[in-house]
Amino acid sequence: MIIGDLNVYFKDSSKNYTISFFNLISSFGFEHLPTSTHNKGGLLDVIISNPSVGFYDVRVHPPLISDHGLVTCSLNVKINYKKLNNDLIANNLCDSDVYLRYGVVGLFNLCDSTLCGLFDQHAPLSVEKTTNEKESLVQFRMSGEKT
Repeated sequence: MIIGDLNVYFKDSSKNYTISFFNLISSFGFEHLPTSTHNKGGLLDVIISNPSVGFYDVRVHPPLISDHGLVTCSLNVKINYKKLNNDLIANNLCDSDVYLRYGVVGLFNLCDSTLCGLFDQHAPLSVEKTTNEKESLVQFRMSGEKT
C-alpha cells in the first residue's frame, strides 16, 4: 500500500507521466484513489492498494492548514492477535535502539516534553479570571479560541 503526497499532478489524464504512472500501478493490479485532494482540483495525494487489502469509506476533508485535504479511509485488513507473541514483542522492544537509548521513563518524558512544547508553540494556554463574582473558578482557554 502506498499512501501520501507523490508531488505528481495527476489531474490531466492526457499527460504522458500520468498515463505511465497509472499504467504502472495497473500492471501490478493496484487500485487508486480517484478523487481530487487539492483545493484547486488536483489529485496529488494518493492511496494505492492491492485489491486484496482494499480500502473503502474514503473521505477527503477540506483543507485547513495546507492546500491539500486530509485523506482518510478504512482498510479491509485483519490482524490475528492470537498469533502475536507478547513476550517476544516485549523482548524485541527492550532490545531496540530507542528503548536502550531512553528507557521507558525517558521515552515518556521525551514524548511529554515534545507534545507540551508543540502545544505551547501553537496553542498557548491563557488564564483569565472571571468578572462574575458568583464564579470563583479560574477559567482556562486556548488562545485564539472564540468564547
